[in-house]
Amino acid sequence: MTTKCEQILEQFKLLISAEVGEAVEVVRNAMRPGVTGRPVISITMGEATPKSSSVNFYDWSVIVNCEVALMGNLKSLDNDFLNIRNQIQKALMTDIQIGLPFVIQCRADSVTAPAIVDGDYPCAVVTVSWVVDYRAQATEV
Repeated sequence: MTTKCEQILEQFKLLISAEVGEAVEVVRNAMRPGVTGRPVISITMGEATPKSSSVNFYDWSVIVNCEVALMGNLKSLDNDFLNIRNQIQKALMTDIQIGLPFVIQCRADSVTAPAIVDGDYPCAVVTVSWVVDYRAQATEV
């Protein structure tokens, strides 16, 4: 059986992939995606916290990180990040339940400053974090 968190991560991958198209590679659980010449978005789970509970269910909040790795010239990296961040925002905010009936809401959390590595092929990484609130039965996560 697939967990609720696994379903949320897969839904992030599906929605973001549909929005960004084939120009951007979307992967799961690669903490530092390899830069392949095209942008890479790595989707990982962060901290999960129970918010409330009853005998039958728990309401959870889970952080989902979208780590964006880009390669290019230093002058264009900021603009490229903003474009991809906008595409992620559009993909996830079209439906605050992200198409999953057990999700209460998905909302933006934070964006890190670009971590830039200058060299022959400058690259940078930005993490765009989201909070997903969802309800699960007492026997599942």
